[in-house]
Amino acid sequence: MIKKLTVILMLILLGIPMANLQAQTMTDAQVIKFVTEQQARGSDQATIASKLLQRGVTMQQMQRIRKNMEAEKSQLGAVDLNGQNTTVTQSRLRTNQQLAGEQYQQQNNYMVRSLARGNNGQGGYTYDERRQMMNNDIAFLDIDSLVYYRNMFDSEDQIFGHNIFNTPQLSFQPNMNIATPANYRLGAGDAVIIDVWGASQETFEGTISPDGTVTIPGVGPIKLGGMTVAQANGQLKSRLGRYYADSDISLSVGNTRSITVQVIGEVKVPGTYTMNSLCTAFNALYAAGGISDIGTLRDIRVYRSGRQIASIDVYDYILNGNASGDVRLQDNDIVSVGPYDCLVRVKGRVKRPMFYEMKPTESVASVIKYSGGFAGDAYRKNVRLIRKSGTEYSIHTIEEFDMNGFRLSDGDSIYVDSIVARYSNMVEVRGAVYHPGMFQMGGEISSVRGLIKAAEGLH
Repeated sequence: MIKKLTVILMLILLGIPMANLQAQTMTDAQVIKFVTEQQARGSDQATIASKLLQRGVTMQQMQRIRKNMEAEKSQLGAVDLNGQNTTVTQSRLRTNQQLAGEQYQQQNNYMVRSLARGNNGQGGYTYDERRQMMNNDIAFLDIDSLVYYRNMFDSEDQIFGHNIFNTPQLSFQPNMNIATPANYRLGAGDAVIIDVWGASQETFEGTISPDGTVTIPGVGPIKLGGMTVAQANGQLKSRLGRYYADSDISLSVGNTRSITVQVIGEVKVPGTYTMNSLCTAFNALYAAGGISDIGTLRDIRVYRSGRQIASIDVYDYILNGNASGDVRLQDNDIVSVGPYDCLVRVKGRVKRPMFYEMKPTESVASVIKYSGGFAGDAYRKNVRLIRKSGTEYSIHTIEEFDMNGFRLSDGDSIYVDSIVARYSNMVEVRGAVYHPGMFQMGGEISSVRGLIKAAEGLH
């Protein structure tokens, strides 16, 4: 049933305003029956879509059909593919206690955006939001349709890297069950587990109180708040050593506390977010909906106690896998995204033509590198650059050896031509020879006699 209704869901992605269409004239059952009949007749999806629009099928109706499909699917029951019992038992594995809160925030963010538009049509949606709608419906699309509708969007109009924090396939959710870093700083709300083994065998569990202490039976409160895991281990060995001689003592962190982080500036939904204490700056940017159309990806700053502690270059992460700027956040940290400085468009024969954000020190060679390099048929001896200078445009021809030194400005457009469809060393023979066609000129093929000989002679 789901596959049969693929075309209905794709209408949501077409970007056609629904406000001007006539009122609903088909019931949900009639829509389903119509699609089934049209597919049986061999009608293509575009034709079916057009006919449905002409019959007054609205976005709200298609969304309702999709919800009904999801509800019908859920009635079948969820199956654990691993065959494991999903009952939650007490263990040392951490749980993501912030997940429900994040989902609530995302739902409210969505509601705020919808109310701000004041309509239910497509006309108020930005390019990123339309693409988000497509991503949300991927599970209902077959492969051919998915490829087709992705190709509807011109990649040259996109800014490289801007979709990284608002793509569902890249969730940027923190891994809750990594080994606790030795530099993790304990705070109120962290659940700690203290193991004693050797001559004595004990396990103590507790939660750090607001005043930074954890109470151990028979020992009393021990202050651990504000210490790193490494420092806390040293403190415990010092305090418990006299009670547990000839024993080893180790602290591990169970469920971690929540922290409050502010994400400000040019993001989709700036605000204050409650996150897990294992979260990083990338997690915060994802929670804020990603970078806005004018936000920078090259200099995202993280502040702690009024001092900048990190600067993130997302291009360095995407292209080189360098996540050194993606620092782990602490309570009351601020992630600030400013506007971009320089946006350059690259068109023509490069592997990834689109917009690129550039730093003031970067050159034409840098943006060619970001675009994936020249395509196989690119003309590489020079590129054309069009610049908006003052009241007029100016054009610059950047030679091959000048590309490293030519600095870019905001609004520049670079065009890479293709090579001329001519051959530099080709000669062709046609007619009454055994192997007519094109041959490489040079060597033995330097005369008509040599060419005929290469073609296996006359016949």
